[in-house]
Amino acid sequence: MTLQHKISEWSIAHNPKWLAFFRVSLGLSLLLKGFSFFNHALQFHDLMVSSFHIDQSWVDYAVIWINIAAGFLIVIGVFTRIACIVQIPIILGAIIFVHVPDGIFAFQSGLMFSVLVLLLLVVFFIEGDGPVSFMNYYKTEVANEPK
Repeated sequence: MTLQHKISEWSIAHNPKWLAFFRVSLGLSLLLKGFSFFNHALQFHDLMVSSFHIDQSWVDYAVIWINIAAGFLIVIGVFTRIACIVQIPIILGAIIFVHVPDGIFAFQSGLMFSVLVLLLLVVFFIEGDGPVSFMNYYKTEVANEPK
C-alpha cells in the first residue's frame, strides 16, 4: 500500500463536509490574488525584480497563471493535492523573499495572510478534495452509473 493510498483512505474517513468552506475560500483567495497580479502586471514585475532579481516576464506570467489555475482547481475540488503541491513553493518564496525582508510587524504586511494560506495549502494537500467536490461527485455518481 503506497503512502498516497494510505493518506487518501485516512482523508476519506476523517474529512468533514464543513472543511469544504475553507477549501473554497482558499481557492477563491488564490484565484483573486492571481487576477490581482494580472491586473497589476507592471507592479508585480517590479516586485519580482526587486525581490527575486529575476527580470524575465515569463516567470511573472507563470506565477500568475499558476495562481489562477490552482485556485480554480481548488475551488471546484479537482486535483486539489496537485494544485496545493504546485502552489506551496510559490507561497514559500513569497514569505521568504517578499514578506520577511519587510519585517514581521511591518505596516500592511501580508505575511500573516501568506502564512495562513501556506498552512491551508498543507492541510488540503493532506486532506485532498473532500466529500463536497467535483471529484467526489465524479467518483460516486458518474462512475457508478449503469452502462
